[in-house]
Amino acid sequence: MAESLTIQQQAVFVDDVIRRCTSTNGRVAAAATLWLDVLDIETLQALADRLHRMAPYEEKIRMVVTGK
Repeated sequence: MAESLTIQQQAVFVDDVIRRCTSTNGRVAAAATLWLDVLDIETLQALADRLHRMAPYEEKIRMVVTGK
């Protein structure tokens, strides 16, 4: 993946993965088998890397986001 996704783009990507694990009636599947292409896997890796880097600052991030 050439450039980092914005937070909004990451949210859309996660929504898409969840949609792939949801049946047509809206219920979340008890189990799912997904076909992930190389871009999906790279996006997931980048998202995981970003979350790992953010994890030590989680409390500060929560304070900024919630204003508390």
